[in-house]
Amino acid sequence: MDGIDLLGLIVNPRPDKGFVRYIPCKIDAKSELLEKALIENGTTMIEICMQRIVDKEVFRLEQLTDNKMPELDFKDIEPTDQIVV
Repeated sequence: MDGIDLLGLIVNPRPDKGFVRYIPCKIDAKSELLEKALIENGTTMIEICMQRIVDKEVFRLEQLTDNKMPELDFKDIEPTDQIVV
């Protein structure tokens, strides 16, 4: 039987929308990696570390007026494309 000569991985993490999210990724590998990673009668462990993406709208500083907390309503705030670095 002919075997495969490419190894790839697609990660679709959840949540992928909102103020704190993950970004999907795709890894295309060549036959050299396949030969190194997979051996006959062996076990291969793939460790995936995902970094959370935090939107800048998660943190907000508001100026106090007369030393009183302003009344804030966050229900209409939408996530942006800007992230906390």
